[in-house]
Formats: sequence, structure tokens, C-alpha cells
Amino acid sequence: MLHKDISFGYDYDTINNVLISTDIIKNYGLFSSFTLMLSSITQVHYHYGVTPKDIICDNFLLKFKEPNDETNIYKFLFKIDDSIVIDDTMKILMGPNDHHLIYDNQKIQKLSPFFKKYFSLNNETLDVKNSLETKYNIKDNNRISVIYRGSDKWIDMGGFTQVGPNPYIQLTDEIFHTDKLMNVLIQSDEKRLINFYSYKFKSTFIRETDIGDIGHNEDPTPKNNKKEWLRNYVSSIFIHGESKHLITYTGNSGFFSVLHRGNTYNVYQENTFLKNYKEFFNKN
Repeated sequence: MLHKDISFGYDYDTINNVLISTDIIKNYGLFSSFTLMLSSITQVHYHYGVTPKDIICDNFLLKFKEPNDETNIYKFLFKIDDSIVIDDTMKILMGPNDHHLIYDNQKIQKLSPFFKKYFSLNNETLDVKNSLETKYNIKDNNRISVIYRGSDKWIDMGGFTQVGPNPYIQLTDEIFHTDKLMNVLIQSDEKRLINFYSYKFKSTFIRETDIGDIGHNEDPTPKNNKKEWLRNYVSSIFIHGESKHLITYTGNSGFFSVLHRGNTYNVYQENTFLKNYKEFFNKN
């Protein structure tokens, strides 16, 4: 029996206990596809009392594959950790848009076992993460991480209210001087912001996640070496999640960083999405 649309973008084969991605999300972005996957996994567990033994998703994340490339991108990056047991007492429902909510600590902690089971880095991706940490000398987690999304974020969800980079800079500066932390990591698709952080904080940017020059409303997808870029980007998001302080926009990459962290301690989440656009203007 096929449970159609167990959560947005995924069906569930109840006989074989397999989660299946559908064509409706085949061109979705990286972490948006995986956020929907995590939502579907919690739905399966909530309704059927089991967790999927496999995930079939050969037909998604097509923007990261060349024509006729049959790579399973999920398994290219992650593995299912069968050593993590999720029992009937751990039921929690995650919706397909929870990445656009305030990241509640209790919910993040309850989602953590599901995340760790299904988004454990496979050996190849873990090797990339370890290599980046060595290359950039960032094995010490006593640092500040900043994730700032520019490019097309302002058109997300029909028009996503957000601030510019200055509040991120001011918050970083405050933590930098208050906590006496000298190491700052910056993750962004805005080159000017990356350069400014380098000048002001002597920050580190993982160059392997650079996507090149893109327009202000373009999807931030690399044009070359896409699968190699994916491993570097996923590794960087996990690295940011391990920093003592995490300053992040509200969205999929920030959400995944917090999920890997397993809690919201020292997480500073931009919350402008809660505000009506009229609150930013004064009408005389």
C-alpha cells in the first residue's frame, strides 16, 4: 500500500517501509529537499510507529546533477545510522515549513535522534569535513559562526522579510569582544560581506563553498563541480553547527546547522520573518 503525500514531496510504501521522493520536488534546493525528507520521516514514525528502512530519491536534486547522472545525492552525502534506535516514546511531528519558525529548543532536541539517524555524514563526506577543519585550522569549536543568506532569499516564501548584513556584523562584534573569541567563521553567498568579515574580524570563509558570481535574485547553485561543492557545503554547515556561537538567518541551511547542533544554546536566529513589512516604514 502506498501512502500518498505522507508529507509534502514524499510518498511512503507501507509494505516495504520505504520513503519515496516525488517529481514535485525534483528541482528543489539542497536543504529544502532534506527538510521535507526529515518532515516525512517524522510523519512515518508518528503514524506507523516505525522509521523508514530506506529512502528512494534518485529523481530529486536534479539541479546538482548533469544529464543522465543517476547518482543518489542523499546517499552520496549521508548514511542511515542503524545504531540509533527511535522507539514509540519519541514521537514528534515536524511540518514541511518548520525551518521558517522560531527554532524551539525542546523540539530541536526531540528531532535530534531522527536527524542523527538519517543525516549522519557518510565516510566520504566525513573525510571532506575533517580535511576542511585541518586545512583552515578550525578544529577548536570555541568560535563564532555566522550564516548570512543573500541572493534570492528576499523572494522566498512569496517575499521573505529580512534585514541586511549590518545587524549580523554588530552582533558578531558584540560577542567577539564580550566573549573574547578570536575565531570567526562566515558562510554567505554575498562576496562583499565575506570580504568585510575578513577585514574586520580576520574571519575564515571556506572557499570550497564559493558559488561564484550570481545575480541578486538568482538561485545560489554552483555551475561547475556540483557534487564536489555539495560535499564541501554540507560539511561547512555541520562545522558551523559545532561552533560555540551561531548567528543565522531563518531558513534551511540555518535549520540544518541547528539540527546538527542538537539544541538552540547560543543560537541567534534572525526573526524579522515574524514582522509585517509595514512595521519597517513610517507613514506621515
